[in-house]
Amino acid sequence: MAMKEVFLYASEAAVAGTGTSAIYKASDFLGAEGTATENVTLFNFRKSDGSKALGASDGGSATLALTHTANAKIEVMKAMAELMASPGGFKIVADEENGIFMDCPNIASTGTAVTISEADVTI
Repeated sequence: MAMKEVFLYASEAAVAGTGTSAIYKASDFLGAEGTATENVTLFNFRKSDGSKALGASDGGSATLALTHTANAKIEVMKAMAELMASPGGFKIVADEENGIFMDCPNIASTGTAVTISEADVTI
């Protein structure tokens, strides 16, 4: 039996106005990276036009930047990995306009709840 694809939805605030939304296929995931900003984690995906690699001459990758509780990059990466590995279908990572975000575990070292507060979609 073939495994169903996982589709990850993300949108910025005011999608109907100036915001951007996107659906990423989990199978197009290229990697995640922390940034110098302690509360932002980037998730890179192959673009829908077939672009292959981050920083490549073909235009790079589609990027989903999640703003979250400070010092929670590992927890956010873990939550995204679990979401991508879950049974197929449509999954909401971030629906900023409606205040819906994927569930993240507590920060391991402090037990503080991790929350995602913003999504920045670059396609």
